[in-house]
Amino acid sequence: MDKIYPRCAICDQIPTKGLFDGFRLNGRFICSVCEKRIITAESGDMEYLKNMRNIRFILYPHPRTITAKQPASVKK
Repeated sequence: MDKIYPRCAICDQIPTKGLFDGFRLNGRFICSVCEKRIITAESGDMEYLKNMRNIRFILYPHPRTITAKQPASVKK
């Protein structure tokens, strides 16, 4: 039987220690290297903003698209 290794949802790498080298967030795996980057990133840095975007995607995988609809009474 082949071993199945997780793939990090942020860096897309397979951790060296498999499941013991990270954690799961909302069913997605995050490796310990990315975990350290998330924890040590300074607020406002590009790394911080990138991490926030990745975490939002993990927590909310299908962003809603808001479109402005015109009322039925408005004619073009």
